[in-house]
Amino acid sequence: MKYEFYYESSKIYDFLNFPKLSLYTKKDFDDCNLELLEDALESNLILNIQNQLEKYKKDIEKFYMNDFPFSLCLIKTYDILNYKNIDDYIKLLESLNDNQIVTSLIYHILISENQSYYDEKLMASALDISQDKNSVIEVINSSSLNGETKWNLFCIVQEPIKKLKSYINLMRNIEPIFNEFYKQYEANVKTCGERLIEILETQGIDGLISITNGVLGKNLLDKNEINLVVSAFFKYQICLIGSSKIPYLAWGLNSEEICKKLKEEDENKLKQRIAIFKNLGDETRYKVLIHIINGTKSLKEISEKTNVSINTVSYHVKNLLACDIIKLNKINNSLVYELNTELLQDSIDSLKLDLNFSTENNTLK
Repeated sequence: MKYEFYYESSKIYDFLNFPKLSLYTKKDFDDCNLELLEDALESNLILNIQNQLEKYKKDIEKFYMNDFPFSLCLIKTYDILNYKNIDDYIKLLESLNDNQIVTSLIYHILISENQSYYDEKLMASALDISQDKNSVIEVINSSSLNGETKWNLFCIVQEPIKKLKSYINLMRNIEPIFNEFYKQYEANVKTCGERLIEILETQGIDGLISITNGVLGKNLLDKNEINLVVSAFFKYQICLIGSSKIPYLAWGLNSEEICKKLKEEDENKLKQRIAIFKNLGDETRYKVLIHIINGTKSLKEISEKTNVSINTVSYHVKNLLACDIIKLNKINNSLVYELNTELLQDSIDSLKLDLNFSTENNTLK
């Protein structure tokens, strides 16, 4: 068994994702009721960070597109776990040539479109495609990315090194702001990471599954090797970076706390059933669920079929996951959404009992 917490890499992870906090706003989801993000938007921390990053916001938007953050392309191709500090990672980025930059973009598109874990064949395809500009443009054009994102990618692939230098310059300007906010969390990040390793060493992956109330499924994790980073700024997120060469789990600093609260709520079956039926009572969300069940994998395709934006579809998928109507699983090296049939069957059976519904003649008593 190999369980390892990467304390230094945790800081790199947060640094590369830090600019996204400036874009946490309702305007990206103006056709949704953002009950899940409301607390984050009111948070003093988020508001303070947004104020500090305001003058860089236009540049941030060029590299942190909603459906295609530039930093994620780099993370998936060049593992942060191999680096001890931000400077070393930035030096790596500075050493990249045109072909390497374009390859990382294409690989991310291929991985995302296929919803796959790290795949040598897809990496080889990305390398081949990056050699030919027409092929690069074709892959971007045929992807499910939105028009604005595609345009930004076209700009990047025309002058990869120039754009990467602009990105690095942006990150260098942001770094002092990041450090000022991050220093208050460093001790907590270390404590959290060490505690997770202790849980893994004493209980194995069952320990993590238990404290997440089953959000992490056994099939998602390698029981023999788990690499961990802890995020100070994305406190309530648990993210599996499975498409990088060395897979790792990005654990939000307060994930255990929120999972504990969710677990306490889940113990009240009545509340859980109400939450499930409330979610299914939203017409758009119900349609999104039906398309998922029928095998539609692309958010873009679901968006077209339901006549709503990709961001709206993404929002509804997150809510379906949050109340356990659907769950993530790994099948044939791909991440897929599955209907939580056991939970739904239990909820339906319990509803029948609540309503004194006779299963013998399918009538109310």
